[in-house]
Amino acid sequence: MNRIICVLIVIFVVVSAGYPYELPADADKEIEMTSREKPQQPVRPRAPMRLDLKAYYYAGPGLIEVVYNGAAEGVVNLYLDGMLIDHAEQLNCSFQVNGGGFYEIEAVTESWIAAGQFTLN
Repeated sequence: MNRIICVLIVIFVVVSAGYPYELPADADKEIEMTSREKPQQPVRPRAPMRLDLKAYYYAGPGLIEVVYNGAAEGVVNLYLDGMLIDHAEQLNCSFQVNGGGFYEIEAVTESWIAAGQFTLN
């Protein structure tokens, strides 16, 4: 009986940890970020990593905010139509954006890379 209760508790914890938290009230859009491990020897196909990394777009001030809750350190690059337009030395950062176009966000650490993209009109 104790094993069944323990298994149910473990399942509940794993499932509840997978649910994303809500969009901040003042954010207009959440930018979907996908992640992957940096290639190492030998390369094996793996599922995307689950990182607590989120990016939000705020239309009023024209701001992109990148939020990371973790121990890794890295850099974040912002691209507009394929050209690097801004760079931050920390994973928790924000970028001012003006005008429309195809934006790409890339977060890079020693062990993983995460990327997201969106279009502003």
